Amino acid sequence: MDTGNFTDNPTPEGDVKTRALVGFMGRIGYRAAGLGERDLDRGYEYLDSLRKLGGFSFVSANTVYQRTGKPVFDPYTVVTLSPKEFGALKGKPVKVGITSFIRFNPTFLKPSPSGDNMILSNALDEAKHLIPELRAKCDLLVVLAEMPKDDAHLIARTVKGIDLIIAGYAGMISGAEEKEGTTRIVYIGNQGKYLAEIRAMRGSQSWELSQTMHYLGATYPEEAKAKDAVSSVLNQINETNKKIALERASKSQSKGGTLAAPAAAAAGGARTYLGSEACKDCHSKEYEIWKMSKHAHAFDILVQKKADFNPECVGCHVVGYHARGGFEDAENTPDLIHVQCESCHGPAADHPQNPTAPYGKAGGAAACAPCHKLENSPTFEFTNYWAKIQH
Repeated sequence: MDTGNFTDNPTPEGDVKTRALVGFMGRIGYRAAGLGERDLDRGYEYLDSLRKLGGFSFVSANTVYQRTGKPVFDPYTVVTLSPKEFGALKGKPVKVGITSFIRFNPTFLKPSPSGDNMILSNALDEAKHLIPELRAKCDLLVVLAEMPKDDAHLIARTVKGIDLIIAGYAGMISGAEEKEGTTRIVYIGNQGKYLAEIRAMRGSQSWELSQTMHYLGATYPEEAKAKDAVSSVLNQINETNKKIALERASKSQSKGGTLAAPAAAAAGGARTYLGSEACKDCHSKEYEIWKMSKHAHAFDILVQKKADFNPECVGCHVVGYHARGGFEDAENTPDLIHVQCESCHGPAADHPQNPTAPYGKAGGAAACAPCHKLENSPTFEFTNYWAKIQH
């Protein structure tokens, strides 16, 4: 199960990732997913196409039509676990009821194909009449929730009959047991970094639930087929963005530009970044240290891995990504590839004209932190790394 907010950004590469993720979820046996506001913002038709692609249920009890108050998606689903599929059941099937609630947001409104708008109703109000109905149809009742802890605890405290609430909100993680009466509440973080393993044992009066939180870091080995599938998706994203960049460069050429246009010309504004070649005449010693460092070849790694047009990777391998006059893409701003002087010292367009003015303090370890994060640079330690590029 998934609590929701699994869709990526509404961009070409975001769509590739979202569809790949939903396809993977279906293949590894997901039975249901709740919907978060991020998902709903993509609209009904898009979500319906994802539901068909994944082959599992999308549930949301308090996403309703504005005029009628009726649910837009299935308010719940009941999954029957058979003894044939799960030997531990010992001859008796278990019915798991799954519903989903999103935090109440009175400002949310999204058009739907029916001509009515999708809105979010009060989750507690919906739970009061839906939980008893679902309770009568299942053995184990699970609520998927995208809401703050106070809201989840209020629902569990007010509405009886919920065995388990699995929630995701703002990266919260349940480090210790959380309960409201007999209802277990588990917050599972975000971005797929954690897996909550919930074990359920049927007691004489209620279910006994235990949880184990798995941080899906480097200690878990990669599965070969999954790794190949992810690589295929990343290559598809790279090729999609490369095609867009080439089309942009071609249009620039047709207007009299050049394929290797400087950053300012490609961005259509004043030049703010100069590139390290502009630094070497006055800072030759520092330039040579940089030239011999891995920073000077940082973009080559992306080319080798076919990630040179992947926006999640590019920013840490170029100069001024997403900044005015900074790197746009390898076709339109090739002079700003690699981690150059201005990546740490900032745009230097005004520095040559006024070299005595304060400029260029990198900020020590803080300047490295945006890129040398635990997930992509697990061995980073400032003192050792700085020794390799000290200047």
